[in-house]
Amino acid sequence: MRTIIDLREDQVRNLDTLCSRRQLSRAEVVRQAIDAFLANEETTMNELVKIRLRGAGLWKDHPLDTDEYLEELRSEWDR
Repeated sequence: MRTIIDLREDQVRNLDTLCSRRQLSRAEVVRQAIDAFLANEETTMNELVKIRLRGAGLWKDHPLDTDEYLEELRSEWDR
């Protein structure tokens, strides 16, 4: 798929330098950058899911009901 993007002049200069150094086309470098960005984003999302899952059930043995606890916390805002 073709797409058009606007780049700043400094981005074009740096992109051209990178392309020359790697002997790759602009299109290939942009594709590689997008792949890296998406892989990083997916890793970040997977880590967030793991963190959330570790937190699941933390309150199951807590003596306070969560609604009571939240009400207690919120009551401090008025003080």
